[in-house]
Amino acid sequence: MTGRKRQRFPARFLWCYAGGMDASSSRSFYKDLPPLTSGDGMLDIAKHRDIPEDWCVVIVDIVNSTKAIEAGKYKDVNMISASSITAILNAAGREEIAYIFGGDGATLLVPAALAYDVAAALYGTRQMSEDIFNLDMRAGIVFVEALRKQNAPIRVAKIEVAPGVYQASLSGDGVTLAEKIIKDKVEGPKHDITALFPKHALAAKPPDFKGLQCRWQPLYARNGVDLSIIVQARQGDDTQKAALYADMLGNIEGLCGPAANWKPVSAEQLTLGNTPAQLATESKVQTHGQGRKAYLKYLWDTVLMSNIGKLMFLFGLKAGTMDGKTYKKSMESHNDYIKFDNTLRLVMDVSQEKEASLRHYFDILVGQGKIFYGIHSAPSALMTCIIFDYASQHFHFIDGSDGGYALAAKQMKQQMKDAAQGQAA
Repeated sequence: MTGRKRQRFPARFLWCYAGGMDASSSRSFYKDLPPLTSGDGMLDIAKHRDIPEDWCVVIVDIVNSTKAIEAGKYKDVNMISASSITAILNAAGREEIAYIFGGDGATLLVPAALAYDVAAALYGTRQMSEDIFNLDMRAGIVFVEALRKQNAPIRVAKIEVAPGVYQASLSGDGVTLAEKIIKDKVEGPKHDITALFPKHALAAKPPDFKGLQCRWQPLYARNGVDLSIIVQARQGDDTQKAALYADMLGNIEGLCGPAANWKPVSAEQLTLGNTPAQLATESKVQTHGQGRKAYLKYLWDTVLMSNIGKLMFLFGLKAGTMDGKTYKKSMESHNDYIKFDNTLRLVMDVSQEKEASLRHYFDILVGQGKIFYGIHSAPSALMTCIIFDYASQHFHFIDGSDGGYALAAKQMKQQMKDAAQGQAA
């Protein structure tokens, strides 16, 4: 950001800023991407664009998230993941960077020129995670150039989900390889943020969680259950896999109707929390390291604002960028209920009968050797929000309650393991 004193690093860290193309054009790569429509662009691999070599893949992962979720800490896991994205957006001056919320982690694409700012934001987020939630957060960086040398490309599209609101879609084996590297017991530590930059430099820049909010109550399913679904294609090249995903989406609509029938967010479901117990988690994150007085003040202010918000929604009042008549309705499109990061992810609100039909359909594809999948069923969905203004710059991360994507991923990994053992036999 202009006027901000930049941290100086020993020579061995300067490679983080190296790149083969003009720095200014590379840095604005994602910002300058022409947006695609949400209907077809997400899975249209031919329209995805290669990430510049002087960019990097940032992987955030909650260590032992499955155990934490099984212990009832699924809301905490979601909050940490959303906090990491918020901190990076603020550290990058809210420049347009690509990101995917994964429930128990996140994947982000950022210019290497911002590597230090991003690492510092994640270092402070990791400390917050340990102090408040007693959970360890993995945070690593893999450079795109290194992925390409391993024949693992990574591509991105910018999907316009609402006017001026964009969601990333990622494709290519580089997405999967970067995550594998960061989680590897040998390679992971080499890419950890503390291996790339000295701890004292990272600690010099505390994270900024401005915009992070967690005030909405669980979204209880209208139709019966909320499904968190993860599907990974097994066969063919990227184009063939994309065709399979598109075909699956068509069959999902054939089984469950158009997306409007099963989207997990509707204005009628949205209820603001307005008690200290309901708003404590956000308050703890936002005032981490500032002491109890700051925490109590933030909590009181948040309770007050939430109660005012309830009145604004009730009477359709307007104040600043908040319009009580339209805000809830806009949230139906300002969310990531469907996304693609080389794996198709959906949260669906369906009846139990349609859940059975979906499971049967996916089981057929598994039997044909076409996919691996996982489905977690829950009575509600959770929503964690990033709000920079209430008029347009707000986006909402959706996951199923009681474990959501993390437990769906556990099922899918078991399928992969069973398939590998079957092939070995």
